[in-house]
This record gives sequence, C-alpha cells and structure tokens, in this order.
Amino acid sequence: MPHLVLGVGRIGPRPSHRSALDVTVLRSPLTNSGQTAHASGTAWWVYVGKLLRSCRLDYVRFTVATGGVGTQTAEVAAAYSIGPPNGGSLTLTKIVADGTVDDLTATGMRQNTSALGQIIGYGAHLWLGIRHAMSVTQPTINRLVQDNSVGYILSTAAAGALTSGTSWTGSLIGAAQSAPALHAVLRE
Repeated sequence: MPHLVLGVGRIGPRPSHRSALDVTVLRSPLTNSGQTAHASGTAWWVYVGKLLRSCRLDYVRFTVATGGVGTQTAEVAAAYSIGPPNGGSLTLTKIVADGTVDDLTATGMRQNTSALGQIIGYGAHLWLGIRHAMSVTQPTINRLVQDNSVGYILSTAAAGALTSGTSWTGSLIGAAQSAPALHAVLRE
C-alpha cells in the first residue's frame, strides 16, 4: 500500500510505519535528540508532510521524559498550511484541537486521551501542535533538533489555548531551539 505522505526530496518525511491494526504513524524528518522543557504557553508546531490521500487523525503522540509539576493545562492540535515549509513564518489553520491530554506529571508515551476521529483531506500540508502551561514546572519532552531554518519547526509565543484559536502565525525558531517530537497516528 502506498505511503500517505509526500516526501520532499532527501529531507522529506520518513516513511510511515504500518502496524497490524492498519495504523500509520507520521513523524518529522528531523533528528530526535535528547529532551527539553519548552517554554510555558508557547505553541510548538511540527511539519509531518503532505497527505496523498484522505485519512482519519486519531492521536497526537509525544514522549515525556520527566514529568511536569503542578496543575496541568495542555492541548494538542492539527493544522494545515497552504504550502510546505518555506524557511519563514507560515499561517497555520486549525483542523482540530483537544484539551484532554494524558497526565503530563507522569513519564512515557502521552497523547490526547480520546481518539480525535478527524478526517483530513487529500493534499493537506499537515502540522501537529502542542501547548502546555503547567502551574509550577514544565514537563521535559523528547525533542526535535537540526531544523537549520528550513521551517519544519515553528512556534507561536503566548498562543493561548489551541482549542480556542482558529489560526496562528508560526514563526521560524532560532538555531539553538528545539521542538517537542510529535507524531500523528492516522487510520485509513
């Protein structure tokens, strides 16, 4: 069966991983290296590819290495852009967002608690987002690095709840910055 994403030359998204349950996991082509605690209240956006067919997005997944402390505020989202990463800022338009995320004070694989069940159409340039604002200490999450100003990672400072907004301006991150390693779990 063909992959669901269109690669962008040699730096394009890694091939999808298929399981026995007919699930596809999309992830960024960037290097997953180490962990970091990202700024509270900032939305982090990760490009995972252009869909070659419609599919259903169920989960946005990530791994917590060290749990956060305090009252949890967190959302995950999927958004699209008109074009692929371009080395600059992009407007990202919300497809779906969920504020019910697994416990970020614990470690391990985390995701939105219930399947999103959101159909995403053919040709979408798909971005995954996360924003968290723990009341005391932010969780340490596995991170993506080496974007080198290509624009596969964008951020939106003081984004507000991802469940409230409809679009955001994703800004290119600095050379020394990283983003949470987010993965899309899709079903055909």
